[in-house]
Amino acid sequence: MDENDCVLPELREVLDLIAEGDMVLSLCHQSVKERFIIIDEAKKAGVKRIEVGHPLHLTAKMTVDQMKIAAEKGAYLGMYCANLETGVMWSWEEFMEAVRVVGCDRIVIGTDCGHFAFPAPVEAMRLFITGMLMRGIPDKDVEKMVKTNPSELLY
Repeated sequence: MDENDCVLPELREVLDLIAEGDMVLSLCHQSVKERFIIIDEAKKAGVKRIEVGHPLHLTAKMTVDQMKIAAEKGAYLGMYCANLETGVMWSWEEFMEAVRVVGCDRIVIGTDCGHFAFPAPVEAMRLFITGMLMRGIPDKDVEKMVKTNPSELLY
């Protein structure tokens, strides 16, 4: 994007390729403003599947209302549990508020793990699922966020 928040031709070209290939557009680490501009441009280009990763990350944190708007525009929100034990990226309270406001239909759960600083992906997912269940998220909603939604996003 340029200094006036206009989409550059290179981004339009990438969005066209994503639409043509029926691929997933994953937005991560852009500003909130940029995310919304790109979502709108992607929809215009014919992109069908969009994921907004790390909406609670400190560098580009979205409010729950912004997350809800992104979901209403058709994007999935990717919540990752890389360091859920330390609460560095987000707190359980923030996550639960997002689930309450946005709903489980547009949230996908992942780990973002697999490197030395974080738990192994399987262990991280087990901890994340356990944390959701312990906080009262129904089994069917956990299954939707962990299994059904990611499958719909990818296929």
